[in-house]
Amino acid sequence: MRILQTSQRHDVVAVMMYTWLRQITREADMDNDDQKSGAGFVAVSYSNERLLYSEEILEDAKRAYHALKGVGVKMNALIDLQVICVAGGKVDDFLAICMEALKDERMSQARPDILYRMGSACQEVGRDEEALEHYLASAEFDTGVNEVRYMRLAKAAFCYLLKAEPLKARELCKSAIVIDPEHWVAWKNLAMALEALDEPGEAANCYARAIKLSNANIIPIIHIRELVKKRSERIRNLAGIRDELMEKHGVMV
Repeated sequence: MRILQTSQRHDVVAVMMYTWLRQITREADMDNDDQKSGAGFVAVSYSNERLLYSEEILEDAKRAYHALKGVGVKMNALIDLQVICVAGGKVDDFLAICMEALKDERMSQARPDILYRMGSACQEVGRDEEALEHYLASAEFDTGVNEVRYMRLAKAAFCYLLKAEPLKARELCKSAIVIDPEHWVAWKNLAMALEALDEPGEAANCYARAIKLSNANIIPIIHIRELVKKRSERIRNLAGIRDELMEKHGVMV
């Protein structure tokens, strides 16, 4: 069994929870009460996914997904399954289950979210070309929860940045910002695109916006500091950005 975190107390609690929940759910009647059994297996996988990985846990997570009936609960099980498969190096297993789900008419309303999950899993293991393909396929659906619509555009933009295609990244970031101008990730990605397009002044403004919206997340802070080191002479309002970030967020640039 692979330990994903180091807290011994948490590991012991997780093992105890796993053993107890597994016994309960194994005793449930899958034929007559698959909802109850499936929900139990989701609980098993959820209680362990961030602490432990084993083939047994993976099989329980798969059973959870297949046992559940409702779209919402199946998607929750799929999210748990993604975490477990990534932790165990079983991304291809996860993608295969997602492909089955895409063909299932009962899951039709969840297709954009399934594609997003496929992209996310690929990106987590460095399969960026595949991630971009799945994110773009997901973005073709103008439906779903706004948060998911936003993130699939923002993450597709980041994949374009990895491919050194900042123009495409910029357009996707702008589309994401229209959906949710108060979320910081697309502002950070937009700043990266603008920096690549040799627009350091606008890039600095977007990094600053990302810092404000994220309550001083370290990622845009690192980016703006690197930008200032290299291109400070091209950032006209640098003094104003510095003053505001220091006064309101305690961030030195």
